[in-house]
Amino acid sequence: MKFQRIKGCEDILPPESQKWWKLQKLICKHFENSGYFYIETPYLEQTQLFVRSTGENTDIVQKQMYSFVDKKGLNLTLRPEATASVVRAYIENKIYGSKNIEKYFYFGPMFRYEKPQKGRQRQFFQYGLEILGTPDPKADADIISCIAGLYKKLGVVSLLKLNSIGCKKCRHSYDNKLSHFLAGIKSSLCVECQMRASKNPLRCFDCKNENCTLVLTPAPIILDEICETCRHDFEKVKTYLSQMRISFEVDPTIVRGLDYYTKTAFEFVSAQIGAKDTLCGGGRYDNLVEFCDGPETSAVGCAGGMERLILVVGPELEKVDCRGVFFITLGEEADKVGMKFAYEMRMQGILAHVSFDQKSLKSQMRLANSLGVKFVCIIGENELKEAKVAVKNMSTGGQEKIKINVLPKVLLERLRNV
Repeated sequence: MKFQRIKGCEDILPPESQKWWKLQKLICKHFENSGYFYIETPYLEQTQLFVRSTGENTDIVQKQMYSFVDKKGLNLTLRPEATASVVRAYIENKIYGSKNIEKYFYFGPMFRYEKPQKGRQRQFFQYGLEILGTPDPKADADIISCIAGLYKKLGVVSLLKLNSIGCKKCRHSYDNKLSHFLAGIKSSLCVECQMRASKNPLRCFDCKNENCTLVLTPAPIILDEICETCRHDFEKVKTYLSQMRISFEVDPTIVRGLDYYTKTAFEFVSAQIGAKDTLCGGGRYDNLVEFCDGPETSAVGCAGGMERLILVVGPELEKVDCRGVFFITLGEEADKVGMKFAYEMRMQGILAHVSFDQKSLKSQMRLANSLGVKFVCIIGENELKEAKVAVKNMSTGGQEKIKINVLPKVLLERLRNV
């Protein structure tokens, strides 16, 4: 029997995996520096959590979830998104009782059954941010600015699109106007939008069908209908972004695809990844905690796809870090010394490599070069007799002899100054 990976689930192998790992560390460090705390939630949740939070009539619930009944008869689902899980954890652990404003970030795999495509797999990775416990528009701007700052650091060229989709108070009248408009063009809509028109008309703007986009052009605009509170909050968000010199474009068709969004909705898009051009999307969801049987809690969040982001990152991620040391050892006695020094380097937080299988000097040097180390230490019979090690600087090509008893100290000083 020949085993193969499941369609839509990718193996991420070196050297590509090193690029992934470097990007993941950069993302998480940036989020930490922005005042967010890491949260990890289970990959498996009760199916009803996503039905309740995401919306029974959404494509995710109806077509894309990996759901099954376990041995005890529980209906379980591999998480298709993380916000619902974060909210569940917030409620179950009674974090709301502290009255604190919680700022979280996460990174991990999500699962949706859909056609694999460039930048999206059935198992895909998302990074995301959530702020729970405040209605302040500064929280919206904080999350947006955090993502904008991340993309700027990564050399990603993107456009921020911004909208307000109102609250329960002002959305009802707008939904009625939009439904009336959609009834008049129903025959021109795709099958899915015809269903959306009666169940959640706002979602028609989320359709990628070119014909639907065209016939929706004269539709009523939600920004013309939002209440004074929503308008005031939206203006504040725009003001904060302008103060931070973060460019944006107001786009009334940005609605997001899930039921729980209210007020601010936004997307970062990039023309570099084709029709599926959204790098990151999110917005405010002031009703979701309550929907999931928690107390009334204002919240805002976003999520972006790792697979799409890695397609558009700047050249900085491609650079090989010139760091660490490679111990080339020639002979059994040299192997012992090289292993000892490598261990000492690693205990000091320095990247250290050793070679296996008694390779030749030439092949070990080739390996060291491919690993992008800063220094190569050559230890052979002559070096052991002289009690000196030949140290080569791989950046400059210079080589010198260093006394074996001071080698760790000298290497540590030089590597920490790289």
